[in-house]
Amino acid sequence: MFDTILGLLRRGQTDEAARLAATAPGEWLPRWAAGEPLSRGLHQVHHLRDLIFGVRLDATHAWAASSDTIHRIDRTDGTVETVPLEARYGYSPDVVFVGDTLVTVAEDRLLVWEVRTGRLLVSTDPDDIPGPAGKLCALDAAGGVAVTGTANGYLLLWDLTDGRRLAKVAAHDGYVNTVAVSVDEPAAVLSIGGDQPSEVRFWTLDGLRPTAGPAATGAEAACGAWTDLGGARRAVTVDYDGVLRIWDPRTATALATFPTGARVRDALAFAGPAAVLPSGRFVRIVDLTTGAVSGVLRTTFELDADHVTVHGRTVFVTQFGSTEGRVNLLDLDALEPADPRGDLPSDRLDCKAAVPTGTAIVGVGSDGLTWFLDPDTGRPVRDPAGSPRFPMGQRRLFRLTVDGRETLVAVASTNITVLDPDGTVRHPEQRSPFAAVLCSAAADDTGPVPLVAALDPAGNIAVWDVRGMRLHAHRRGRRTGRIRQLALGAGALLIGESDGHVRWLDPTDLTETRAPRRVAKSPVTALSVLATAVAAAAGTVVATYDIRSTERVGPPLAHPAPVRGLLVAEFDGAPVVVTGCEDGSIRIWDPVAGACLERFPAPLRVDQLVAAGPGRITVLTGGVLVQIAHF
Repeated sequence: MFDTILGLLRRGQTDEAARLAATAPGEWLPRWAAGEPLSRGLHQVHHLRDLIFGVRLDATHAWAASSDTIHRIDRTDGTVETVPLEARYGYSPDVVFVGDTLVTVAEDRLLVWEVRTGRLLVSTDPDDIPGPAGKLCALDAAGGVAVTGTANGYLLLWDLTDGRRLAKVAAHDGYVNTVAVSVDEPAAVLSIGGDQPSEVRFWTLDGLRPTAGPAATGAEAACGAWTDLGGARRAVTVDYDGVLRIWDPRTATALATFPTGARVRDALAFAGPAAVLPSGRFVRIVDLTTGAVSGVLRTTFELDADHVTVHGRTVFVTQFGSTEGRVNLLDLDALEPADPRGDLPSDRLDCKAAVPTGTAIVGVGSDGLTWFLDPDTGRPVRDPAGSPRFPMGQRRLFRLTVDGRETLVAVASTNITVLDPDGTVRHPEQRSPFAAVLCSAAADDTGPVPLVAALDPAGNIAVWDVRGMRLHAHRRGRRTGRIRQLALGAGALLIGESDGHVRWLDPTDLTETRAPRRVAKSPVTALSVLATAVAAAAGTVVATYDIRSTERVGPPLAHPAPVRGLLVAEFDGAPVVVTGCEDGSIRIWDPVAGACLERFPAPLRVDQLVAAGPGRITVLTGGVLVQIAHF
């Protein structure tokens, strides 16, 4: 999609390119992730800022449920709407979407909500759980009923309309970790539980009567679900070591056993005659007739993939155990070959700081390795193992021109490290006397002396002369926590304060040189300088000033939610302001006119806007460097 649009733009067919981009903008966002290519089938990636317990996918939307919110994601444009639940239920091992309702369990009750409004429809009586059963710990629901498993091996059948308990059975001799309901013929329940090795058992949906004796898998089964194979209803289980079994529910016998190589947690889905298995940071596709691995889909996750569901040729998958709420929408028609080592990912930059240079984007990893990346592909242009190494713990990275040579400067705590073009690493002889925690940093090479400034949480400021590697100036904080941000440019040091003011200081002696300007009645959260333009973000407002006169340039730039990222860049010779907003969008502004030139969905959490230019914007998000396309 991106290549097609880019080709149209290069041929001057801008109207046709705009129409094509508007049809499915999520299909060309983002372009790459540093050090490891994104899946060719990646449609959308979101950070919902919530721990996700259950998912659903239909023709128009992807749905994700947390402990107090339902997130609805538009599959066309990536916009996210939220529906708060009427009563928070806390942690739950299983959450199921059933028709227009959401079903989950707390430890002592079953709960049902209306998806559209978040209204609580049913909350069962804790006294309906038999005393010996223990807490509720597993769930599945379909056809107007739910089956729950308990910590002491019981299965309980519930009516979803009024919350009545319809049946109970002591099913296992220990914890029930999986329940799966089938309402098709035969209407049945699959349960997995008991001490290792776990037992697989089958029950009638009407009355929870056993259809056959228990079957031991010889291993700990991680998950189970129902599907149709060759016109017959079959149950499928997968062990934690990736062994997949297909079961006849009438006899509780395994009809086929396949080693898949997957590293499964506790979820699987189906796409026709194939199983869709989360496996590490991948989704693994396994043919249920042969056991062959058809291929994998690569996620953007840092942790293992977890909940997964399929609609048509689209997969919706979540990251396990993270309050970031990372989710991906992936295309099954864009499979990559499976790695014979078990989907082990290739090297990827765990990025702590990044900066664009003349020929590459440079990132520093948590291990101190320096990565030089092709700005078009995100792939390393040289072997990171042979690149210069910064000390570990760098948090900001800058590119300065010192004596006509491009020099990299990294800041950790309130001390600096300089990487010269020849690979020499230099440190100042005099270390800062301030705290060892970095709050903000800035750099400037437009004046007679190339400078780097750093700020600690106590409000202490230190300024270094990069050429002479000496402490140029320093000032102890006057009020702890008052100063939030720093910026350098055009012979001025700017500080953003917690009361919404921006102050101008002389970087030579750190005395105030201009009257302060107030952005808004919120703490200043970001500053960015390019040439003589400085932008400041406070809450939902961004203001632009002339750094020399301190006069406001254009009207305030208003946003619907707080601004997380801020960057002044140059497009076609004119300054623009790029913002990352908590509404899940990136905006490009004309600061003079105060007009939003472009807004596009970028639900990646924007920790830092690294670089911006026509056609692409590079952001740092959760330790991953990602480039996003735009027009």
